[in-house]
Amino acid sequence: MSEVDYVNAIKSTIAETASEYESDEEVDEVLQWEMIELKTRDASMKYSKVKKKRKNEETNIESALSALEGQLEQDVNHKDVLEEQIRCKKNELENIIQYKTKRAIIRCKARWYNEGEKNSKYFLNLENRPVRGKQ
Repeated sequence: MSEVDYVNAIKSTIAETASEYESDEEVDEVLQWEMIELKTRDASMKYSKVKKKRKNEETNIESALSALEGQLEQDVNHKDVLEEQIRCKKNELENIIQYKTKRAIIRCKARWYNEGEKNSKYFLNLENRPVRGKQ
């Protein structure tokens, strides 16, 4: 589940909860808001579990990979089979690394957009000033 999936899940949870309690006469706005908070927290906890599972998966793949490499050094008879298993584990690990890299790039872009350099009045005036000799 990616962050886009998480955002979509939260949006749909909010929409479903709001529409569920919208027509109920006994539920006022405060109770409806509390139900939205409760259900979004539940969805967030589910997402957190998936994320934690992914981290455990990465650790398991790394330990399995090191074990296979140790076996490869000791067992020369099954070299082809072990090399194929190592290649598969490396591919799985590479996919996880690519996913983490994409997330880091998105965070970096968002941070730069929010906190990056801001054009100052001085530089804007330099841009608008006519160039000497080309008037």
